[in-house]
Amino acid sequence: MSAYQHWDLAMSLWGLSFSILSLMITILSGYLVVAYMIGSKLKSTQVAIINFIYIGVSVFFLLSLLESNLGAIQAQQLAYEMSLKKNPPPETYAAFFVFGFFVIAHLATLWFMWTFRKDNISKEP
Repeated sequence: MSAYQHWDLAMSLWGLSFSILSLMITILSGYLVVAYMIGSKLKSTQVAIINFIYIGVSVFFLLSLLESNLGAIQAQQLAYEMSLKKNPPPETYAAFFVFGFFVIAHLATLWFMWTFRKDNISKEP
């Protein structure tokens, strides 16, 4: 592959990463809305099913995000090495930061559902 093709691949993978981020934000927001609006009215089995699906989709998107980010970084470094014949640019840790942030955000949404349900179920007569 040429330097241009590596660069094009890197930019395509960065675009894919941003698409995955927008899907993750949508799913995270939807889960929070469900947790707030009807979380206390759901039965335990319904919450378990929703959490199972949410965790499965979240893990899939988180791993997809990490994979596309790492692939983009690698393709970008290869394009840089091929075109300038110099050392690659310094490594960036933004991909790991975003991955870590969304792991914490998804865990926080699960905690929100649990505390919201616990607090509102105990207040009902």
